Amino acid sequence: MATSAPTPLGPADIPACLAFSAEAGWNQTAADWALMLSAGRGVGIVTDRLIATAAIVPYEGFGWISMVFVAQSERRRGHARTLMEWAVAAHREAGRVPALDATPAGREVYRRMGFTRVCDATRYEGIGGREDGVSPSYIVPATGDDLAAIIAYDAQYFGVERGTILAALLARSTTFAAVARENGRITGYVIGRNGTRATQIGPLVADREADAAALLSTALSRIDGPVFVDVMDRHEAVGESLTRRGFAVQRRFERMAYGDTEGRVRDAPEIVAIAGPELG
Repeated sequence: MATSAPTPLGPADIPACLAFSAEAGWNQTAADWALMLSAGRGVGIVTDRLIATAAIVPYEGFGWISMVFVAQSERRRGHARTLMEWAVAAHREAGRVPALDATPAGREVYRRMGFTRVCDATRYEGIGGREDGVSPSYIVPATGDDLAAIIAYDAQYFGVERGTILAALLARSTTFAAVARENGRITGYVIGRNGTRATQIGPLVADREADAAALLSTALSRIDGPVFVDVMDRHEAVGESLTRRGFAVQRRFERMAYGDTEGRVRDAPEIVAIAGPELG
């Protein structure tokens, strides 16, 4: 069945995008949509209203695909396929490997398109503010003065610099952002963002599991209300610690890449929690 061509989305479309994602029960805020549209590109399918969306965020050598959603009443009409083909083509034309974090519902569709598994993550959902312990002395609040060091540290493991994204998230997580330092050098960090349903913790990146645990505990102690954390599955101890705190598994993700013959989309063990499926 023929479907309408994707229409570019801009700042004026953010209210409609926000209403659309809120109707789907997603966690994005207007600031999230603004970040994705300014750091990347978004398109929609519009009839008398916005009925489907997709977004891409470019990095050096690879890029993310996210926000692929079709209104319930408009599904099975080829819109999702049209949007995915646009996103894949946009990345490949720019020499980037397309990547995404797929839910179980979308995983098989993406496999048929040529995407292959890189690694897995699990979203834990719970309540913050329950930690009674004291953070180790080497865990300190992160400020704007730490941004350059965080960007450089993160690039070692994410594979490329993502300064625009990290700067935006640090600015939105000043109440709980933290870094681990050893001999003046950053050995881990945690930042995140507010959401419409919960505070999203991530990225969380650390050299050592103990640093990751301390950073996560510190962040949780400074957040009131619902929290989402998308933990890489290799970090079983982190998932177990969240379970002990009363967190429950909300959903699972499979990180996938298209035509990644050079392994640009990394599965670095130092990445403990991702920025979210929108951003990688």
